[in-house]
Amino acid sequence: MRFLSPAWFDAVQAALDASDAVRDATRDSTLRLLQVVTGGPDGDVSYLVTAERGVVLIAPERPDVSADVTLAATWDTAVSIATGALAPHDAFTTGRLVVRGDIDVLRAQAPALAGLSHAFDEVREETSY
Repeated sequence: MRFLSPAWFDAVQAALDASDAVRDATRDSTLRLLQVVTGGPDGDVSYLVTAERGVVLIAPERPDVSADVTLAATWDTAVSIATGALAPHDAFTTGRLVVRGDIDVLRAQAPALAGLSHAFDEVREETSY
């Protein structure tokens, strides 16, 4: 399945739903994170990750839900982060990942975000970029 395709979103959601590590990491979390990826093969893609007391959902952007934090990157940067070739922190400090919104929420939710990586790691090997 291709990165950021409908099948990819379905696979990530299934991995999120099945992961005890994700539930544990987000048990005390409330977060709405919007990811914007520009210049992809199918154009720009925006998706929302919401974490609410152990339940995490990933879906295309919903205009009725405002994000606490927005992360914006080009396709190449998003692929580098998704494959593990580039750490998100390094992408941020070099200006390749733009962060807008409440950065304090992002800092406070760092453990929850780290916990989400289990689900993304699970689908990485099945993903084409």
